Amino acid sequence: MRRWYWPNRLVNHILALFFFPAAMSVALPSLRNAIDLFYPPLCLGCGEELVGNERLCPACWVNVRFVGQSSCFLCGDVLPGDVEEDFACDSCLRTPRIWDRGTAAMLYRRTGRDLVLRLKHQDRLDLVPPAAGWMLSAMARLNVENPVLIPVPLHKSRLWKRRYNQSAALAKHMARQGGLDWDGQFLQRQSATPSLGHRTAEERAVALAGTMALHGPNDRYAGRDLVVVDDVMASGATFTESTRVLRAAKPKSISVLSLARVSYKD
Repeated sequence: MRRWYWPNRLVNHILALFFFPAAMSVALPSLRNAIDLFYPPLCLGCGEELVGNERLCPACWVNVRFVGQSSCFLCGDVLPGDVEEDFACDSCLRTPRIWDRGTAAMLYRRTGRDLVLRLKHQDRLDLVPPAAGWMLSAMARLNVENPVLIPVPLHKSRLWKRRYNQSAALAKHMARQGGLDWDGQFLQRQSATPSLGHRTAEERAVALAGTMALHGPNDRYAGRDLVVVDDVMASGATFTESTRVLRAAKPKSISVLSLARVSYKD
């Protein structure tokens, strides 16, 4: 571990956790440059010092598979060759999706997997701003207008243990960077579920059924495009339950967006 790693993480935590007033938008770049003189920017993947504004070193960059246009329009899994618009992958053909469109910023493998796990389990909130930027770029594939970002909720018992909801953190920073609306209270987890990491798709669906509900007026976002935000999409069971509940809000559309998509072709 490089000697600048922990000080730089502390600085990034401070910048990531707090909203700056509008006046700070001018001063913030200068502040960041001044900090970089003492604590050079580090690669998010390996911790090596970086030059410039890149967030990953060349070695880590080549180990991240970012999702592009040649991807499934329902989940973001990468497809071979050039594909036509609205082309679905085998997984989405086998398991019909109830949302309208979906994508991801990257695949859940190699450095992409490491970044997600650090964000989720190692308090690496310094990863949130760059990850939110990648997700904003991916959201362009959803063809939504003035969307409302809805993070996948955590049950209060899980939130107490983890101390933060990584999906809400991503949605909040996406809203900040893109000038979008977001609502971390509209969709809530009303009952806890066991860890779903090693469950089958069917077991995940059963465990999640009936665990979410809307909070507040159901028609708050009637006629709006909603984008459900999560860190990882595996089977899609979490997005399915979120979408099922959100349909009661009578939105114009519901799309899903994850930081990383588990690809079963790997």
